Amino acid sequence: MTSDYLLHDISTQDQCLEVTSPASRDHRWYQGLSLHVDQDILGGRIVAYKIRWFNNKWSSWFVPGVNDIDHKFNDSHFSRNTARHNTMRRMWSYFYDHEHLYIIYRPKRQEDSSIAHPISQNSTHFNRSRPPAQPTPHEPDYNFPQPRPDDAVLGGEVPPTA
Repeated sequence: MTSDYLLHDISTQDQCLEVTSPASRDHRWYQGLSLHVDQDILGGRIVAYKIRWFNNKWSSWFVPGVNDIDHKFNDSHFSRNTARHNTMRRMWSYFYDHEHLYIIYRPKRQEDSSIAHPISQNSTHFNRSRPPAQPTPHEPDYNFPQPRPDDAVLGGEVPPTA
């Protein structure tokens, strides 16, 4: 009997990381509706993110370019920095002064190949002036779509059969 499994070398596959970060104080997050700000600042593309509001509650998930246009706009306070006066912005503009959690993917670099736990060991290279990112302990967010029993599993694992 032959196996229907294929062996693949996925060592060059991009890495996904979940990162919780303090307020960045980086005005570039206000750069209008650009979808490239995350790559300029963090060296990768944010897939989804949450913001911890000042009342200590987390927002629902935002997906860049899908559901993250802010209802507020850049006013004259921020136009002195990098944003133009009266321009729209994305919800990630709150990264400037709010704690935030994001899922990011970035190209895997050659020196990353031996890292077993990229969240805790490798995410500090994004911005060395900020505290190291920590793994994020949290309860499942049931507002976020949950996997179905027949969904494929990331990483090539085979879903359990009933």
